Amino acid sequence: MIRFGLALLVVGCHHAPPPASDELPFELPVGFSLTPPPEPEGPIAGPRNVVTEPPPPPIAADVPGQGPMVPYVSKVRKVLGTRLDGCTTAPPPSPAMIDLQIGADGSLVAGVLKTSSGDAAWDECLMGGVRQGELPVPPPELLAGAGSVNLPTMVFR
Repeated sequence: MIRFGLALLVVGCHHAPPPASDELPFELPVGFSLTPPPEPEGPIAGPRNVVTEPPPPPIAADVPGQGPMVPYVSKVRKVLGTRLDGCTTAPPPSPAMIDLQIGADGSLVAGVLKTSSGDAAWDECLMGGVRQGELPVPPPELLAGAGSVNLPTMVFR
């Protein structure tokens, strides 16, 4: 085994240099060359660009999709969704829309079925889920002067 390894070492695995472009057995496509590209004039990698202008101002909380309203509505929808699990086996014929006003302690101040789903039993189950218990406590920045928060219309199906 050692003799075989030495024989390979002595013989070696030398590759012949690549042929010149005029010795190739085929034509090179237009725009291709076997010569390396020229060296770049400047650095090819380096520090990131330095930004000298100030960052943009923060997005206002009243812009749709920003502020604490979106995550809070998501929490309320999650709670209501778990309460609707046993309503019916079939979905209602159309979505129901509700408006909610929630107090500072998470209690329901007002809940209105704005648009019926077309299934009275499912609508009653939805409103029963709304009245069933406490909802998540709203963040202080959402509370109006009256100590409650009006949520945007929510759609349930």
